[in-house]
Amino acid sequence: MLKRKLATLLTVPLLVTAAACSIDQATDKPSGAPSAQTPDAKPANTDKPAAPAKAYILTKVEAGTELPDDKAVLETIVKETNVEPVMIKPPAGTYEEKLNIMLASNEQLDAFIVSDWTEFQKKGMIRPINDLLKNAPELVKNYTKEEWDAVTDKKTGNIYAIPFANTPIGNAPRIRTDWLEALGLKEPTTLEEFEAVLEAFKTTDKFGKNVIPLVTHLSFQQMDRAFMGLWTKYGDHNWIDADGSVKPAILDPAYKSYIAKMAEWYAKGYIWKEAFTQEINAVNDLVSQNRVGVLGTWVSVGLTGIDKLMSENPNANYKFMKSFEGPAGSAYSLRLPVRQGIAFSVKSKNAEAAIKFFNWGISNRTNRNIIDFGLENKHWKWADKDKGIIERTAGAEKQYSGIYSLVQGAITLGSSDKTISGRIWSDFFAFTADSSIQLKKPADYGAIYDEAKINATVPSASDIDKLRDRWLVKFITGQEPMSKWDTFLTELKKLGLDKMAEERTKQYKEQQK
Repeated sequence: MLKRKLATLLTVPLLVTAAACSIDQATDKPSGAPSAQTPDAKPANTDKPAAPAKAYILTKVEAGTELPDDKAVLETIVKETNVEPVMIKPPAGTYEEKLNIMLASNEQLDAFIVSDWTEFQKKGMIRPINDLLKNAPELVKNYTKEEWDAVTDKKTGNIYAIPFANTPIGNAPRIRTDWLEALGLKEPTTLEEFEAVLEAFKTTDKFGKNVIPLVTHLSFQQMDRAFMGLWTKYGDHNWIDADGSVKPAILDPAYKSYIAKMAEWYAKGYIWKEAFTQEINAVNDLVSQNRVGVLGTWVSVGLTGIDKLMSENPNANYKFMKSFEGPAGSAYSLRLPVRQGIAFSVKSKNAEAAIKFFNWGISNRTNRNIIDFGLENKHWKWADKDKGIIERTAGAEKQYSGIYSLVQGAITLGSSDKTISGRIWSDFFAFTADSSIQLKKPADYGAIYDEAKINATVPSASDIDKLRDRWLVKFITGQEPMSKWDTFLTELKKLGLDKMAEERTKQYKEQQK
């Protein structure tokens, strides 16, 4: 376990080491600050500025979504950077097709989104960006070393993409603090205290007779990421066996204890009875009806419901649980970096212009707001600049489409509007920026896996997840006894879970050399 050290949440420049060995150290001088002129310096160049360089960028925003003020935002970007980003928007559902056509042709393309940069690097389709990053200090400092590692070829040190930032604690439980106050309870910080709160929420009649103490969901590992770390040493991640094998979390002996506890909570009526049969969107209705005590879901789940609830009941309040510990320590853990990002075509003619635009967009909060929300004092204005809270002009969302919002940088650069939903996002940004929150470090932290290759080791990789979820639902809801746990694991291994683990171990060990 370690205290969180995320450069995406700091305001000082990050010194990217192994991942960015070719990037010069960013200076402390503000972006665009003029240098002091020496006595014998030449007069400033008064020639007419060069025409803006065009950067052709393929986005996943669909064609036909243009709005009236997109042009005004573009004019501001051009004025600030002397770069004109040409955002290429493919028809709905055709991004991959459009990308392949552009890469195979002579059509101009500078930058595009990739889900795995290595697939394009192997084919010689993308170029290293180490040289470009020397002139992009804001991009360098706004991502962690691990995030840069994820887009770096370890053998050559070449960086092949601008990474996407990871959000490690987006599934931290949110609890109704107004209910705690009404019951004379303090915010729980341990498993025992949390269970006592769930019991109190279940048995009280102060909030109606249909209270659901806890809402969570299996989809996207939301339940695992919220609670599994209470029992497992490495959170909801892989672990390394005594023989050096990288094993999936479900084979961790402590995982069984975790599921047994979830089954106990379900039997006691703590967990929403339809958690494993209803779509996750149903959570909004439950929250808006003032029925949910704790949300153990991704941060955006239930947001619409919270907005409606607090509009009708201003005293209602959900708060992220900052400290939450169980038998194995903190429930929260760091995330493994991913290979997603913004790559640059090997045929790019204006890569320098594209990187300049991306760097400008995250150089400060105001610029980030321009690419996200539009023009200051026209589409939005500051309500609290220090906290990153803005007031959006009525109807602004129908004037600017957000087309230039692609590279996001640090999560704390983001602003939220002065609405209930905006306040929740602001609280989340502050929560993720809290360096005192204890985050576990995965056993294989820093490893970058080729998931496609791992899945290709068995013909039924997708069936493993389906079988896993079916059994877990049966265990938690009491349809199968925990005594059948070994039978469950045997079935997973028959489908190839061990073979996938072997390939993952192979990749891990190769990276340790």
